[in-house]
Amino acid sequence: MTHRTVHYETFRPAIVWVSDFYDHPLAGICRWEGELCRFEWDYDDDWVRIYLLTRLQKVRWLWRKVKFEICVGYHWTYKDGKRETNFHYRNPQWLYRLLFRFHYRRWRMPK
Repeated sequence: MTHRTVHYETFRPAIVWVSDFYDHPLAGICRWEGELCRFEWDYDDDWVRIYLLTRLQKVRWLWRKVKFEICVGYHWTYKDGKRETNFHYRNPQWLYRLLFRFHYRRWRMPK
């Protein structure tokens, strides 16, 4: 897998979806130089690795994004490089909770 390493101050991608977040996006998919790529931000060293994706990898990452949006929410989805919404419960809440458990594989019988 081909990758580039850039310093976080010069990292200006159009983030599409974030799979890991801690004070700022740490991992996910972005558009870099017109291509859909995966990025990983090294929190300690402030370097960002950008990985070019194959077609199959692009499909897998986009499927992860869609599954997360359906089961959990849109709060880690970015449009034009900006996050549009924060986490909130959707209605009906029982369905939302079921989908959330499905996504994180927390199958327990509710009390």
